[in-house]
Amino acid sequence: MAARTMYKKHGYTEIGILTTDFNGIPGIPLVLLEKYLGKAGEGTAVG
Repeated sequence: MAARTMYKKHGYTEIGILTTDFNGIPGIPLVLLEKYLGKAGEGTAVG
């Protein structure tokens, strides 16, 4: 849970969890995160 708390503190939002295979290990939950960076053209490096 410490990683989720850190990401939330830095403005990330958890948008879902996807179960996937990782390095041949099946059933690993992958937490999907997103962060709003502002509108394109407002001085943010998007794209």
